[in-house]
Amino acid sequence: MALVTLAVVSQRPLLRLGLNALLGTAPGLEVLPEGADQQQAQVLLLDSALPDLEALLEQGRSASFRALVVAPVDDAAEAERLLHRGARGYVPLTSPLPELVECVLEVARGEVGLPARLNKLLLSRMAGADLKAPLEPLSEREHEILGLLCQGRSNKAIAQKLYLSVRTVEGHLANLYAKLGVNSRTQAALAGLALRPGEAAPR
Repeated sequence: MALVTLAVVSQRPLLRLGLNALLGTAPGLEVLPEGADQQQAQVLLLDSALPDLEALLEQGRSASFRALVVAPVDDAAEAERLLHRGARGYVPLTSPLPELVECVLEVARGEVGLPARLNKLLLSRMAGADLKAPLEPLSEREHEILGLLCQGRSNKAIAQKLYLSVRTVEGHLANLYAKLGVNSRTQAALAGLALRPGEAAPR
């Protein structure tokens, strides 16, 4: 099984060295050494206190790495904002190590990396939000794909579940992005979590 390469980006030496030491012992992960080219990593673990955090998130939209933000506490509003800015996940430093590792692995697979309790907080926020309806009604197949996307399934896993080709799934996702008015997988997942099954728009 291939290891997921990871680099910790922080201007706080104790935080950076501490996370490097902890994650370096985790199965399935390979932490790049200090001084290595961080952007060669599959996942960048970004300290929320970085002054250029949003620039790195924006860069991650088109780069080979995926960005996972670590922050001091659970903050659903900040998590939602950073996910829309390009983060692939958000983990509080209060999380236990296995939860952090699982979020790293989820992000590496192209999924959204959120602890379960934070996912619930986001759902609670979105349940009361004034969300816009899709620009066009979603087809039954698009509802199926969106539901699987919200479960954190990769394109390959969605294709296998629905007996479709990966290219066909990618085409459906492109249509979903257009209908939902979003431009990323993360934004589509957040919008989809607020849609009730079988409805074109939340009430």
